Amino acid sequence: MQCEKTGIGITVGTRVRALKTLGEGPSGDSPGSHFCNKGDELVVREIKQHPSASWPLCVSHEHIIDRSFYIGLDEVEAIPNA
Repeated sequence: MQCEKTGIGITVGTRVRALKTLGEGPSGDSPGSHFCNKGDELVVREIKQHPSASWPLCVSHEHIIDRSFYIGLDEVEAIPNA
């Protein structure tokens, strides 16, 4: 997949930066969840290849390997390798 903002190809293992704070509001008995803050660096763990996928990137913070969340291409920018 290609990151629209940077033009960098995104693959599993690519580092990306969140462009906004993401979470879910409360619903029913759930108090809601906070996933990441704007500017957080995340690692792509999986990519959905289906073209109609609204949130094709499964990401998590580098040090968190037991939880992840899905995010849209317009919600991240690829971080160039230093």
